[in-house]
Amino acid sequence: MLRFNHTALAIDAAINGQGVAMAPSLLLTQDLTQNRLTALWQPAPDPR
Repeated sequence: MLRFNHTALAIDAAINGQGVAMAPSLLLTQDLTQNRLTALWQPAPDPR
C-alpha cells in the first residue's frame, strides 16, 4: 500500500493507475469532469 503526506501526490498516483485516492471533492472536480478520475460514490446530500 502506498501512503502519501500530500494530497496532490495521492491524486497524481490515482490518475496514473496506482490505486485509489480519497480527497476533498474541491480538489478532484477538474479531474473528474475530464474523466481522468472516476468517483467511487456520490457525495451525501446536504442535510440543510
